[in-house]
Order: sequence, then C-alpha cells, then structure tokens
Amino acid sequence: MRYHSGPRVCITCAGKNSLPRSAEIYIEAVARSGGSGSLVAPGEDAAACAARFDGLLIPGGRDLPPSRYGENVLFPIDAEDSDRSDFEFCLLREIMKRKKPVLGICYGMQLINVFSGGTLYQDIGQQVAGPMDHRSGEHDITFSSENMITSGICRVNSSHHQAVRALGRGLKVCAVAEDGVVEAFCGDEYGFLVGVQWHPEREASELRDRIFGLFVRSCRVG
Repeated sequence: MRYHSGPRVCITCAGKNSLPRSAEIYIEAVARSGGSGSLVAPGEDAAACAARFDGLLIPGGRDLPPSRYGENVLFPIDAEDSDRSDFEFCLLREIMKRKKPVLGICYGMQLINVFSGGTLYQDIGQQVAGPMDHRSGEHDITFSSENMITSGICRVNSSHHQAVRALGRGLKVCAVAEDGVVEAFCGDEYGFLVGVQWHPEREASELRDRIFGLFVRSCRVG
C-alpha cells in the first residue's frame, strides 16, 4: 500500500523507539481514506509541522497525569512520557490556530479534552457509578441526534480505564456508553475536531471508514 499521496496527516508518537501501539494501522487507516500519514515526534518544530501538514491525528497512548488537569493522583496510572504530551499540546495549539482538522483517538481524545480545560476520570471503575467494563471486549454506544459522525447505536471495542469527566470548552458530546461515559465529542464551532474513546483503526467497520473518511476529506478541503 502506498502512503505518499493525498492530504498530509501528522500522527504523533513519543519517538522512534516508542511508537503508539501498531503505528502502521493508523497510517493504513489514513491511507485507506485517501490520505498520507507520517509519524512526528518530540524534537520537531511544532509550528513548522502545523504549517507543513494538512491535519493532525493524536493516537492512543498511556495515561495523562492528573497534574495536567489540576488534580492529585488518586488511583494507579501509567503516565505517558511528558516529552510526548508536551509536544502534542504545543502541536495541537499550532494546528488549531490554523483551523486545521484534528482527530484524537483514546488517549488523543483525552488530551484534546484536557487541552480545552476539561478533566478526566482517573479510573472509570472507581469513579463512575455502575460502570461497564471499558478495559476489554466490546460495548454499545449511542450517538446523539446532532453529530457529524453517524446516528443510532454502534458497537465498539473497549480498551481504556480513563475517560472524559468534565467536558472541555468548545466541545460537545456526540456519543455516550450505557453507563454515561463520553465516547465521542466534536468541536462546537470548529471545522473538524473529533475525539473518540475507542480504537476505530483496529477493526474493519463502516464506522471506522466513516470517521477516517470524514477526517481525510476535511484535510483535503482545508
């Protein structure tokens, strides 16, 4: 599969020796929708990246430290490298200055929310009443009547223990799980700013193709 044509999408990572899980799957998902994905890591100039690329994809990762949203550590976390998250905060700021499309997946969604002034559940199992199992397997989510992704109920994979608690400024909820956990959000007044809590890149589905298709088309238009 060739990845060098179409809108250019930067996909963040911690470094050459610390890539997101199955990094090639993110690149393939972008390519399948007609884009060209490239991994970018700390050490690159954020403003130059924002100018060079047509869109930003923040993929999965480990946990954001609670200090990022003004809390002490209450439950065990596996913190992401600070070099990566510092770089992503800077790059996201530069990308949004230019109104370019942004897609956040799992950790990426959480980072966008915190960047926007929101907070997270440090551990869903400890902080959500009647929680579902979000760490493994699959579960249903329900999309709101007003969102840019799809409609109705969809089944998605489960692979996280943190999630959006207080929603950040300029974001609106697009989908929730049965226990009320936010599964997707969109920018309220932004061309394309989407966060999803599951991993659409890991499965062949209409929902995966819909999300990446909308994202890449937005990069093309931008």
